[in-house]
Amino acid sequence: MCIDPPPPKHTLRSPQAVNPQPSLGLNDFNRPLLPSPISMARPQRKATFADFETPTRPGHQANAQAGPSRFVDAGGPSVNTWLLGAKASVVPAGGEDGMDVDQFGEPEGSIPPECMGCKDLKEERDKMQVERDEKAASLAKVTAEREEAKAAYEARLRKKKGMFTFLESEYTKTRAELDVELVQHKATRKRLEFSDRGCISLARSVKALKERRDELEGEVRVQREAKNIAQAKYDDLKTRLGFLHRLHPDAA
Repeated sequence: MCIDPPPPKHTLRSPQAVNPQPSLGLNDFNRPLLPSPISMARPQRKATFADFETPTRPGHQANAQAGPSRFVDAGGPSVNTWLLGAKASVVPAGGEDGMDVDQFGEPEGSIPPECMGCKDLKEERDKMQVERDEKAASLAKVTAEREEAKAAYEARLRKKKGMFTFLESEYTKTRAELDVELVQHKATRKRLEFSDRGCISLARSVKALKERRDELEGEVRVQREAKNIAQAKYDDLKTRLGFLHRLHPDAA
């Protein structure tokens, strides 16, 4: 049985047909599905009930593999129209099973054929959400590793700074000790220089005293020789005087 559905009231053959909502991105499903040039170039034919079979119904594996209905490419309602709950008008005619059908020939309340594209978009959205979560987790991991590396670097830097401060204090202490030792060395050197000058003067004095001693010793030798000569003269005179006393005892 062929069903010729009425033309949809909400078509998107031109942007001026409806008042478009502001686009919020692919994940918000707010972008309308425009008909492709290939589907618009195809000759129109009467739609059948089989064209609107959805893969959600059991027993329709062939249509599940065939994909979305060709009637959607001809300019059916957009995806965001269905997501916002703005369903098309219901045809008050009964279908094959006696149920009320909508303008697509589907039972009232069933999933429209163009929502197969919604399913693909939802899967793509879920996939992108998973990728986004993975990227966020990876970014959080990288951030944590970077913070950990930064903390380790700061710890090493603090340790190096502490070591540098310790070495600087030791250097300052050693430098102060060396300066004190240098001052003491300079003072000792001055004392030694003074002692050297004193030793030199003492050596000169000793030399002068030795010379004076040599002179005195020479004078002593001369006086001793003179004494010896005088003593010899005295002994000679005494000897003569004794001889004269013996020759002339009365002369005394």
